[in-house]
Amino acid sequence: MNGNEVHDESISKERRAIIIFLAVVAAYFAVCGIIYALTDINERNAYVIAEPLPTEADAVPEEEKINLNTATLDDLKTLKGIGDVTAQKIIEYREKYGNFLTLDELTEVDGIGEATLKKLLPYITI
Repeated sequence: MNGNEVHDESISKERRAIIIFLAVVAAYFAVCGIIYALTDINERNAYVIAEPLPTEADAVPEEEKINLNTATLDDLKTLKGIGDVTAQKIIEYREKYGNFLTLDELTEVDGIGEATLKKLLPYITI
């Protein structure tokens, strides 16, 4: 064995170590990517809260909640975020389709989305 063979063998070992290291790093990122892809998006965003959710302390007693099926225009306007126009749309929807069967059905009224419904939930009933 001459000096060149020893030198070539050490380069080969270094290259093998680098290749193994790169393979391990690539495998790590591949596994992380698979785990991320398989994780439900709602679970990934579970800790991102745009606004605090209502707590029991914020809850209105059932007898004080606004009943969507019997509320007058003035009753509906007492709800935060519901003005004259939206209150009228709620009444028109109720007259056209009948009583609300679920609170989620309120999102069928033009101008009321999921965010508004979420804010109203502690204050409304059917």
